[in-house]
Amino acid sequence: MSHPASPTASTDLPSPPDAPWPSDARRIAWLGIAWMFLYGALGTGLVGPNRPGIERELGLSHAQFGAAFAVIQIACSFSVLAVTSRARRLDRSRALSLSLLAQTVGFVLVFIGPGRAGLAAGWSLITLGATLGFVSNSLSAKLWPDNPRRGVLLLHGFDGAGKVTGPALAALCLGLGWRWSFAVGGALTGALLIVSWRIRLPSRAAVKPAPERQSPETTSTGSSEGDAPSPETAPPVSDLSQDAAASPGPSTRSLLREGVLPFALLTGANVSFATLVPTYSRTVLGLGASAASLALSAHLLGMAVGRFGLFSAKTPPPPNRVIALCIAAGLAVFPLAGRPSLIVALVALFGVGLMFSGVWPTYYGLVSPRYRAAPHRLDYGSALGGNLGAAACVWISSALAERSLFASLAFGPAMMALFGVLHFAGVLRSGRPEVG
Repeated sequence: MSHPASPTASTDLPSPPDAPWPSDARRIAWLGIAWMFLYGALGTGLVGPNRPGIERELGLSHAQFGAAFAVIQIACSFSVLAVTSRARRLDRSRALSLSLLAQTVGFVLVFIGPGRAGLAAGWSLITLGATLGFVSNSLSAKLWPDNPRRGVLLLHGFDGAGKVTGPALAALCLGLGWRWSFAVGGALTGALLIVSWRIRLPSRAAVKPAPERQSPETTSTGSSEGDAPSPETAPPVSDLSQDAAASPGPSTRSLLREGVLPFALLTGANVSFATLVPTYSRTVLGLGASAASLALSAHLLGMAVGRFGLFSAKTPPPPNRVIALCIAAGLAVFPLAGRPSLIVALVALFGVGLMFSGVWPTYYGLVSPRYRAAPHRLDYGSALGGNLGAAACVWISSALAERSLFASLAFGPAMMALFGVLHFAGVLRSGRPEVG
């Protein structure tokens, strides 16, 4: 199924002082990048390394931890999406600020809260904030309109870089206790919160949106062979809150098929795998707590390298080829993670990270052109699917961990394989090898 090329932003920008669009767009772009970096560092990057300590201190089994994670994830996801779906004019950059506020309070509660109640209340707020932030996924298409696919890769490349630093942060704080890494997390999100509230968007009435024009150099996937688009050429930032006037876009059935379910599998596979790597490394590979955190960093380094590699490609490969190669390579190297050799296991974990690296952002860039008229629908679909998938997959893989840690670790790659089967079955049914 072929989609039209993404429009190239007009360079006829309003002159100062009414609307300094290049400066505003650049600030919001950096806010989105910083948020994605912290999301990667302070999400699964902290949960995985601290999971053994949390389970031990609070007396939780693997299955109990997974069930609690699932309940919080589902409840908070539906709460945020139910509210934001009725507030389509919610400004995307302001949503990021509200996200940071909820996460900051959540990290503080985890640090000072007593026992299970403090952890549950704090993690609920952290999850609320993360879900609210993901409602802003379409910032990539708004700020890099002539190449949204590479915009997604850039944002998620910083997410991958954050994921690498999260386990390193946890390893540094383990000597003080697992709560201290959450305290540092709260300090970082609080600092970015202060910065985010200083970003003031120009009034919508002051400026007319720049007209769109079709670029002959843009391919059917929304990619060009030149350098990555710069936020300086982005459309007026006031457009970030104009989804309410957009057409409804694809049907709800299409959104469930190509938005909710795929992102449930992709996010669930990633989160369930990452949260179990430190436990697997300590129990099966015999590593210490700090070394197990660094083993997770090796896996997440694969994600960062893969995403920045795809972003840096001067001529991006076809999206479906990226998806096929990433999944095939990850499934091929994963069995090596069960070998007793530490070096071989680390190489396998890095390879599985490469599998996760390219599929999520490539698939998002692939389907986003279909939702150009109503980007909020894909935002909500991917956020809902991602949170439900993370909840279900962590719960199932944690239950499997009671019987076999290797089987529980294999659950993530198995979900990636299922995504691949469903995606390419749809491609074959459409009769066209490339979508996007």
